[in-house]
Amino acid sequence: MSGMKIAGLMNPSRDNIELIFECIHKVTGVTKEQAITKNRQRNRVVARNFAAVLMREVLGMGLVEIGQELGGRNHATMIHALKAHGMDHDNDPKYAWRFKEVMMMLGVGSYIVLEYTGIIDKIEKDLSRQLPVEQN
Repeated sequence: MSGMKIAGLMNPSRDNIELIFECIHKVTGVTKEQAITKNRQRNRVVARNFAAVLMREVLGMGLVEIGQELGGRNHATMIHALKAHGMDHDNDPKYAWRFKEVMMMLGVGSYIVLEYTGIIDKIEKDLSRQLPVEQN
């Protein structure tokens, strides 16, 4: 899989986004087009969750941006995807192994160490920075 490394961490370029989908396809067999549909088949949900986490943690994208890339989903759906990924990663060795394969293809296997404990606190903290403060 040489030549498939991500072009700069925290760089949400179109090429990097497409590369994430290409690597996910190689591991899961799910194409980008299949992943962004509203279909809830397990393999497609897994592919979407992989993409959401990688766009967030590797490319530094916001929840709204990620939702747009994943078929126009809202930020709440992306929060759910990140939570589901954390649970699956911690409880399903096959899921964790496949995610690690994608990370290694992207060349971020040694860079990214995701801490899922407290992920909701982290997301809520990020959201509080993005949402306008209501004034009376």
